[in-house]
Amino acid sequence: MVGVDLGVNTLVAATDGTKAVLISGREAKATVQWRNKRLASAVGKQAALVKGSRRWRRVQRRKARMLAKARRRMNDLIHKATHRVMTEFPCVSRDERIYPVRGEFDDELTRDEHGEDLAIHLQRR
Repeated sequence: MVGVDLGVNTLVAATDGTKAVLISGREAKATVQWRNKRLASAVGKQAALVKGSRRWRRVQRRKARMLAKARRRMNDLIHKATHRVMTEFPCVSRDERIYPVRGEFDDELTRDEHGEDLAIHLQRR
């Protein structure tokens, strides 16, 4: 059995009682900060434009690309974290593999102001 603790500064702390694995959350925090900074800039520029105009749509596309990039980065970090836990603790069978679950919990502490998850929730399938 493997115990997993999730956080923000330490993204994942996992242990089986003899060995422990800590995965830093710095990159995830940096990705959220990068996304928020770029989003604020784009929203500010878009506020000065006429909704539906060519320039407004251009900024809208830029926002969508930036949000997609941030989402891909977070999915990559989740994959890397869960993969590392799986390789460090091979005693977990294939049926008990750990999968990331996003959006399972709707409490305010796990989401930022844009509805994006700050914490990553893991469950066994």
